[in-house]
Amino acid sequence: LVSEFVIIIGKVFVSVTAGAISFYTMTFFLEDRIHSPIGPTILVVILAWFTADMFCQIFSMAVSALLQAFIADEEMFGPGERYASTALAVYIDENGGSSDGGNRKQNGNAHRTHYDDDDGTTGKIKSVK
Repeated sequence: LVSEFVIIIGKVFVSVTAGAISFYTMTFFLEDRIHSPIGPTILVVILAWFTADMFCQIFSMAVSALLQAFIADEEMFGPGERYASTALAVYIDENGGSSDGGNRKQNGNAHRTHYDDDDGTTGKIKSVK
């Protein structure tokens, strides 16, 4: 919800800024050549909105892919085997995430959940103390 709000604010900011720059540029440089800069400014705002929308969608997809890759890295590998940098793991830990490789405190005991494929139960989750 917060990310959608930030993306909308970004698109509005880009569109309004592009519109204001185009309006003042047309007013200053093309004052005697055009009747009114309103029409071209509206076109610039619409084009800027679509451009900002495409950029924000690509950026959002990249952020989601990085987050999913980090989570997969955290779940698949132990603390010494991960591909994620230590700084990223520390940042996630400090901001509400867990970078303990799936270890969770339950009833005072640390449990590690992993996929067991040694005994033919591939894909079934098994908890090990």
